Amino acid sequence: MSSSAIHALPGGLALSAPMDAHIDATIHELDLQPSYYLPLINYSRTVLHPEVKSGDCVLGGEQLAPGVVAPTSGTLTEIRQHPWPHPSHTQVPTLVLESDGRDEFQQFTVIDHTQVGVEEILNRLENSAIHGLGGAAFNTANKIRRAYEHKNLTLIINAVECEPGINCDDALMQQHPSEVLQACNAIRQWLRLPSAVLAIENDKQTAITALRDDQTPDLTSIKITELPTIYPSGAESPLVQRLTGIKLQPGERATDAGVLCLNVATVLSIHDALMGQAAVDRIVSISTQSLQHSMNLRVRFGTPLKAVIEFAREHNTAIEAAWRSNTQTIRIGGPLSGFAMDMLNAPVLASTNALIVGKEHPLNEATACIRCSECATVCPVNLLPQELYAAAASEQLDTAARYSLDACLLCGCCDLVCPASIPLTPWFRFAKDATRQKQQSDAAAEVARLLSEKHSNRVQRRAIEKEQQEAARRAAAAQRQNSAQDIKAALTRVKNKRPGSGS
Repeated sequence: MSSSAIHALPGGLALSAPMDAHIDATIHELDLQPSYYLPLINYSRTVLHPEVKSGDCVLGGEQLAPGVVAPTSGTLTEIRQHPWPHPSHTQVPTLVLESDGRDEFQQFTVIDHTQVGVEEILNRLENSAIHGLGGAAFNTANKIRRAYEHKNLTLIINAVECEPGINCDDALMQQHPSEVLQACNAIRQWLRLPSAVLAIENDKQTAITALRDDQTPDLTSIKITELPTIYPSGAESPLVQRLTGIKLQPGERATDAGVLCLNVATVLSIHDALMGQAAVDRIVSISTQSLQHSMNLRVRFGTPLKAVIEFAREHNTAIEAAWRSNTQTIRIGGPLSGFAMDMLNAPVLASTNALIVGKEHPLNEATACIRCSECATVCPVNLLPQELYAAAASEQLDTAARYSLDACLLCGCCDLVCPASIPLTPWFRFAKDATRQKQQSDAAAEVARLLSEKHSNRVQRRAIEKEQQEAARRAAAAQRQNSAQDIKAALTRVKNKRPGSGS
């Protein structure tokens, strides 16, 4: 795919890191922690049922709940309510794993993708707890399973990473270009595709050079495609539109259109799973509010955010100085799409791609919307943010749904251009969460209604059966009584007919 084949993206913003930004592409390793906190909740906010109990000793990589594996060996001390990295600032049921310091792992066999079927590969991904590392933390096996049903499948490796302050994928490609290409090619092979596209923005020249230098002749089926830097091209629907021209409709997934889009770090994680390694960590970018200083750290899932910040402070003087200006909160995610978090005992999860420390710039006081439509102009999915805001602020969720709330990327472009300084994205995030909660509540109510209806039908059926049985008993008793009377009458007639009976 050449640059001439790249389609225009409606809206978006041309964002880039500061010219004097210092990005450390070295991937540091965080030491083993005393305790890990593993939320029993998945990317769709469904509570998970643990497959272990307090007091159990486990190995690293051992499954603890669907989609949750132990990041190291140790003992499960309890299941309790604990903060998790979410803008709702709530607590969820969480497994607490106390490390034994031995860091022993469960052994998995290596799977040769050329000798097994896709379903066996997907089962390995599920058992290895492979989730999307691009920010959404989706169930990767389910996503691939949906996409694999299409005959004409397009595979896109998403290495765009377009939001300033997030450079964990950039560091991964700079440090491990050969492994990345090999992993991309392996997935292409077991999906039986002739080629795949690795999409990357053209401001990542160091990573691009590293990839091209390591692209041997047997890896040329991976088409490295450079995109002009436009935020949020890294989100799935804009990326699909830019590369294929396919405009996904609200509620439509890329897999529905025959496009499988996988984050580059997820791809490497998939390959590692086939080599016998469960997914127990990810790379996290840590930067200052100015985005001028950044470092990357490989962190195990379940690690408290506080431990990540402490390591970054010890190894980066700029981050230490930024932390001293604001020791109360950090920002999880990018400067636009992220959210503030003050519960630093919350753990790192698959969706935790970046942390920003330091004092945030004070927000201007929001004023009334002036209907300028700047927000609609920059919206990358052609929504009407001003109408969505009005619906969300008045909690009219049905109206928000009609304005395609589900299609909103929560990218924050509208926030950046709003002259009235209205915090649009937080309102949209609130409306999405409220809608999800309502859907879950409605689903639970429907299940309760069906169970109640089933119970009522069962009670009514038993009452009818009991009445029928009672009627049958009465009929049988009446029949027996009539039979007795008939027999008595017959005996009387026989007696009366005997000689000498006087008749």
